[in-house]
Amino acid sequence: MNELIERYIHDVIRRLPEKDRAEIERELRANIYDMLPENYTEEDVVRVLKEMGDPASLAEKYRVNPRYLISPASFDSYVYFLKLIIPIVAGVLFVLSVISESVDLLKTGGTDAISLIASSFAHGIEAAVAGAVQAGIWITIGFFIYERVNGKDINIKGEWNPHNLPPIVKQTNKTIPLSDSIAELVLTIVGAIIGIGFFSGLIFAGNFIVIKGTKVNNIFLPEFSDAVIPIIILTAILGIIKHSVRIIFRKWNLAVCLATVLTSLVGMVASVHLLITYPVFSAELIELLNTLGLNTLKNAPILADRGIYIIIDIIVIIIIVSTVSEVISAFVKTLKPEKYIK
Repeated sequence: MNELIERYIHDVIRRLPEKDRAEIERELRANIYDMLPENYTEEDVVRVLKEMGDPASLAEKYRVNPRYLISPASFDSYVYFLKLIIPIVAGVLFVLSVISESVDLLKTGGTDAISLIASSFAHGIEAAVAGAVQAGIWITIGFFIYERVNGKDINIKGEWNPHNLPPIVKQTNKTIPLSDSIAELVLTIVGAIIGIGFFSGLIFAGNFIVIKGTKVNNIFLPEFSDAVIPIIILTAILGIIKHSVRIIFRKWNLAVCLATVLTSLVGMVASVHLLITYPVFSAELIELLNTLGLNTLKNAPILADRGIYIIIDIIVIIIIVSTVSEVISAFVKTLKPEKYIK
């Protein structure tokens, strides 16, 4: 088999639905070899592949219902601009927002260091996410309008050349799907924003709860709320590092394993230390539960003294078990023999 032909076929079928790939691969390979002379040379292969055209455009022709916002021929350029512009916009807005919020709070005065860091970090992430989304939208709109108005594709790479075909990347049992890593990264950032906003009072102000018609204005002690915000920031940073490493390597190796293990263990130690060191619930909540007789475990005398803090015990156990499970899983995925998946 010719390597250039196989790379071309791979570049076409990777853009198609999984269920159609096998049949189209056979058909495409047969068509290419039918177009080649019996004793073909590398020049013959290049000529035929150029006649077949750009793999992105050819893949679109094989689709049953070809629909697209950005044409296949422009898609690589579109992705290139997204990767180039979005990180720049997000990074600049994050830094500017953090500086702006910090200066405003310092001018106002009366803000402690923890609140200053939490508020600045939350505003920075909010600005970065909003800026990234808007940048993506405007890039998409720009490509869409240009293609429709000018009637031609955007191609910053020049004329397509078979020699520029990407190498064949085979899926293995160690492959980390890019979509999974990106989704987990987004959830980490969104979770951090919600957590910081909640405990700092920026969202869901008051942290109140209603129990049997009685309103408790503060569920948590202020000391705990102040202490939990740096932990949220720390775990968010660790999560961003972990998922960024996975995005870079996209497979289980020593670097990904170490990033996973170290960030998981540090996050676990910080979280457990917080939960077992600081009183969590407000006196107002404890008093109401005692009054209503809800702060005892009548059916479990051994645990009765813990009262509502049994919830914290359960959370600590869950954190430890899930962390140990993640660490073991990381080692298993890294050390197991690599096998290719067809």
